[in-house]
Amino acid sequence: MAGFTGSAAAARLSQVRDIVVKWELAGQVFEQVSVTKFWQLCQRTYPGFDRLAPNAQAALLSLTFNRGSSLVGERRREMLVIKNLVPKRDYAGMANQIRLMKRVWRGTNLERGMSRRRDAEARLMESAQS
Repeated sequence: MAGFTGSAAAARLSQVRDIVVKWELAGQVFEQVSVTKFWQLCQRTYPGFDRLAPNAQAALLSLTFNRGSSLVGERRREMLVIKNLVPKRDYAGMANQIRLMKRVWRGTNLERGMSRRRDAEARLMESAQS
């Protein structure tokens, strides 16, 4: 139901419930469409992204896939700091900012999952230093 969210998507769900997509095809679409889209967003959002170690690129790709690429607003302050750390390849600094952004979900029902995700991205970023 691309383009629909919430109750609008739920109302249309019965129209597509019988559609089955093979796992291999879904994987191809994800790699060729979704990953490509978010890779390009990372390149535009984080100048110097292409010069980062592969694990650092993967961490920022995950972050961008999850949060988008906007750097505007208080909820995005760590992402803006990361933008300035990318050209320096400051992997420890970027990992720290990823962990700091867990504040966005503190006290919500998403806190536990987002905390795990951000910690995993931060560890991936730190592994780029090795």
